Parts: sequence; structure tokens; C-alpha cells
Amino acid sequence: MAWEWRANNREKVLAALQKGEYEAILTSREGALDALAHLAWELEVLEAVNLIQVEREREGVPDELLLRTLAVLPFVEALSLSAAANTLFEDAAVLLQLGYTALQIQDGFNQRRGKRYAQKSAQSRPYHRDVLREELQRIQAASLDLYRRHCVAVLYQRGLIRSQVYALDGSGMGPEMRVVGLLCLQKDGPLWVNWRLRTGNESEKGQEGAVVLAMVDEIRQIAGEEALAWLLMDALYVDGFLLA
Repeated sequence: MAWEWRANNREKVLAALQKGEYEAILTSREGALDALAHLAWELEVLEAVNLIQVEREREGVPDELLLRTLAVLPFVEALSLSAAANTLFEDAAVLLQLGYTALQIQDGFNQRRGKRYAQKSAQSRPYHRDVLREELQRIQAASLDLYRRHCVAVLYQRGLIRSQVYALDGSGMGPEMRVVGLLCLQKDGPLWVNWRLRTGNESEKGQEGAVVLAMVDEIRQIAGEEALAWLLMDALYVDGFLLA
């Protein structure tokens, strides 16, 4: 299939639509998602996915593309993985930046039909929720530590962290998971700098603040001993020697 640019040419666009050449028309809303994706690229968030290791089980969509897609999905205002993927794959500019081509989005990357399908289905295409879930399951969790450390280091290298005052947030995400975050308190608002994901609703009481100390030590290793001067925390989450 041949491709060509048809910029500001109403006659050619209408002629292409009449022939059924819908794949030749690409548009982008150029909204907040585009800006966030560009910011992620600028801060090496998308480039750093090469540090994430996956256990490959089958041929299909390249891991680098799927990992970049997963890295951008948090920017999409949606309540489910399927809705977020559908919204993302409506934005041509972001997809091109992630590395997709229009032909790959339409036809997929190989001839896999998907389970229980006699013909090629949406399940074999990169925007299907099952494809993204399978990629999440293949990620080696230990490699996410390298990814996090790289992304955090870039914030300091670019001079985006301009305060030595931090706060601990252990409010969590619900009864099953808890995100413990280390936030830098700056004049232009708090900035998430480091984080850990924990299961259940347990606090750090009686555990000598292992999670908090790990985050603090990591920041000092990345940005130097003087990076953190004050740490505000909730006594209901952490107690004992750390507060003393």
C-alpha cells in the first residue's frame, strides 16, 4: 500500500474517502495528552522503557512499543484500561511519537487471529486491552526499579527539584493496594519524586520504617546526601525510632 501526504487539499481528501481510503486520513486533537506525551519524551520516560525486562512468550507487537504505550496510558483520563487505550489510539500525533504507523494500528503486526477467532480480530491489534494486560504480566518486576531510578534521576539532572523539604504520603489507593510516595514540597506545588507499591492496608508501624528509609536512601544515592533536609510524615503511618 502506498502512502502520501495530502495537506490542505479538500478535493484529494474527498476523492480518497469516496474510494474507501480511510487510512490515509490522520488527525490529532493536539490537547493535554499530546503535551504530556511530549513531556514524557523530553524527560526520557519513554526512552527509559528499554531498561524494563520482559519475559517474551510469543511473537507479536514489539515490546518497546507496548511498554511505551503503557507508560503513556496514565496520562489518559479514563477509568479502565480499555477506555484509556481507546482514547490513546484516537490521537495520531502521540501514536506516531510512540513509534506506531497507521498500517500497524489497522492491520496489527502479524497474522495472529486471537483466541477463538476464525478471522483476524481486534484482539490481535495493539490497542486491545488483552494485549496490554499480557504485556503487563510479562514484565519482570525487579527491572522496574531500574526504570524508576532512571526517571527520578532525570528530574534532578534537569533541575526540576528545587527544594529540600519532602513529605510522606501513605494514603493509598484502596483496600487492596497502597502507594507510599515521597513528595517534594515546592513553591509551584508538590511533586512526586519517589514511590513504592504495597499490598493491603498495613502501615510501617513495627517495621522500622523500611519503605520510607529505602526511598530516602535512594534519593540520596541519586542526588547526593544534601538532597533531603526535612521530611514531614504522619505518625499514624510511621512511628518509633524514625520519628524520634
